Amino acid sequence: MSEETTETVETEVTENVAEEKKPRARKAKAEDSVPEGSVMLTSGNLYTPS
Repeated sequence: MSEETTETVETEVTENVAEEKKPRARKAKAEDSVPEGSVMLTSGNLYTPS
């Protein structure tokens, strides 16, 4: 069950970030330093889809 939970969380985070491309005041600087095609997770880690 832990695997399914992890996959679901990662998918939701990726989709949310992809849908919200508009920079937010509290995230503007963080998103600025993220390379194209990468996703900044709320934990501060970079998730780059292969």
